Amino acid sequence: MMAYGEKDFDSISFRNIIKKYEEARLVNEDIYMEPEELTDIAEFYYEKGNISQAIEAVEYAIKLFPNSTMPVIFRARIALLEEHDCALAEKYADMVCDKSDLDYFYLIAEIMIVDGRASQADNYLRERMTHVDEDDIADFILDVATIFVDYEKYDLAEKWMEMSDDEDLPDYKELKGRIALGQGNYDTSELIFENMLNEDPYSNHLWNRLASAQMMHEKIDDSITSSEYAIAINPDDDEALLNKANALFRLGKYDEALEYYKRFTHLCPENHSGYILQGNTLINLARPEEAIAAYRQAESKIGNNESDIIEIFQELALTLSSIGKKEEALEYVKKAENNPFSDKNETKVLRGHIYLEHDCLPEAQACFRAAIHGSDFSRRIFLYIAMSAFDCGYINIAYKMFKAAPSFRADTDKKGLSYLALCCHQLDKKKEFLENLKKACDEEADEVRNVLGFLFPKELGVNEYYNYMYNKLK
Repeated sequence: MMAYGEKDFDSISFRNIIKKYEEARLVNEDIYMEPEELTDIAEFYYEKGNISQAIEAVEYAIKLFPNSTMPVIFRARIALLEEHDCALAEKYADMVCDKSDLDYFYLIAEIMIVDGRASQADNYLRERMTHVDEDDIADFILDVATIFVDYEKYDLAEKWMEMSDDEDLPDYKELKGRIALGQGNYDTSELIFENMLNEDPYSNHLWNRLASAQMMHEKIDDSITSSEYAIAINPDDDEALLNKANALFRLGKYDEALEYYKRFTHLCPENHSGYILQGNTLINLARPEEAIAAYRQAESKIGNNESDIIEIFQELALTLSSIGKKEEALEYVKKAENNPFSDKNETKVLRGHIYLEHDCLPEAQACFRAAIHGSDFSRRIFLYIAMSAFDCGYINIAYKMFKAAPSFRADTDKKGLSYLALCCHQLDKKKEFLENLKKACDEEADEVRNVLGFLFPKELGVNEYYNYMYNKLK
């Protein structure tokens, strides 16, 4: 979520504020606080992944101070980003009394971006800039650039950065680093964050930025080192713990990754994502029953109107099916089908996969056909079906499907090259395996590590996979 300036949630003053608030709410007593304090409390809960408590705090602020701008805007952003409800966000935006407030301008632009109208948002903000006080223009430009970066509109962000004269400000430098990272200029991004750390070596925030950049650049060991610096500075830095866990997971060090995911969850017990990640790790450790328990914890922490609930339903369905609990699995498929956030064609593939896994071939074929036709021959859906065929042991069929995938409607950049290479490996097609491995390493590095990483020493980078395998097979 957009935030303009870092909040110090570790300060003694904030800890006293939230302590008073939580003590009052625990016994259902009303408590008077300033709107800014209540909005900070809501933002604290939001950052910890506790959306329901964030909503409760900010709605309490709105009840006490209906004319205060910040609580209303924060509630609108939750509607936008968590409830995916532009109409509800617009309803809250209409409640803002001071429509000359810069945060109101930002909110309207964010609604446009989420609604797929980024160019319109850009034009709107350029027009609004003519109404901004001259003293606020510099901050306005960087705030707008931050909005476009947060929504991954890097080209638009770059255009706004060109208007700024604040090149020496840390906020400016950090935005340049984030834009470089988003555009795939990893070396530039890392250099920016490293230079910033030379000036501020005890910044957890910057160590976390660098760790993320290194992870994207496939420098997994370096990413772990950066996370460890952040953890050394603050052992309770949840972002650093999560970054390190993700890096360990990427290296296939699942036992260690699980330990760090648990540490993250201990700090953020209401954040459902920590339980999902624990579940995914337990699957890789071949501990499906424990994974199911973790996914169910995630389910208990999330509202039914949040899009991540679909991922939880899918993981529960797949894991239950894998241990023979077909009917329970299908119950979760039904939950996914009935949820407004679900992709109806994806859920057809999910249902088909469970039928296929349990040798119900006619039912599986009917689901897969319906998904292909319902998606207008989407390559993305076709690849999901091919993956299902592979996972269920139909390697020859999967091989033919992955070869045919590029002929389907290109609604995804993925071509299934990593899976095609894996099929070739399983079918002992050595020449074709090497050809597709090389293509996959060049075109889909992240997918290669996930799908084929088990064939290679853990310390190898994806850029080393082809030469390693070529020498091994010659």
